[in-house]
Amino acid sequence: TNIERCKSGNLLEVSKVVKGLIGREAMRGLSTGERKMLHAARQILASEVGLAQSISYQEAEDRIERALHS
Repeated sequence: TNIERCKSGNLLEVSKVVKGLIGREAMRGLSTGERKMLHAARQILASEVGLAQSISYQEAEDRIERALHS
C-alpha cells in the first residue's frame, strides 16, 4: 500500500507513491486522505533530494515537479 511504501524509507517506493497519486489526481481527483498522502510523500522526496544534492528544499521541489511533468 501507499502507506507502507512511504514508511519504507526507500525513495524509489516513495516516488512511486507520488507518481501514482499524481496520475490518479489527473484521472479522477483525490480523496482527502490521498491528498494528505501525496503531500507527505512529496515532502519526504523533496527533503531527501535536497540533502542528496545539497540544494534548498524549494529547488528540490522544483526539480521534482519538472521531472514529473517532462
